[in-house]
Amino acid sequence: MRLTFSLPYADSLKDKRRVRKSLTDKVARAYNVSVAEVGTQDDRGTLTLGVAAVSGDASYLKGLMEGCLRFMEAEAEAEAELIRVER
Repeated sequence: MRLTFSLPYADSLKDKRRVRKSLTDKVARAYNVSVAEVGTQDDRGTLTLGVAAVSGDASYLKGLMEGCLRFMEAEAEAEAELIRVER
């Protein structure tokens, strides 16, 4: 799953890195998934994250990704706005 967030309050790449680190650590810990910045690294106003997990059960994986999506929307609410989701 690929998520793109708008970071309207990020004045520097350091601000963006702080938001990314907080968000990726929380979701990885809560859902046992891999999360990485996969695009827009040089754009301080946009954060693109990839979320990956492996499972033999497709329905479990779908539920896991939906949970990650809801979690990331809630966690990022104050500092970032989810603008696009690709599955």
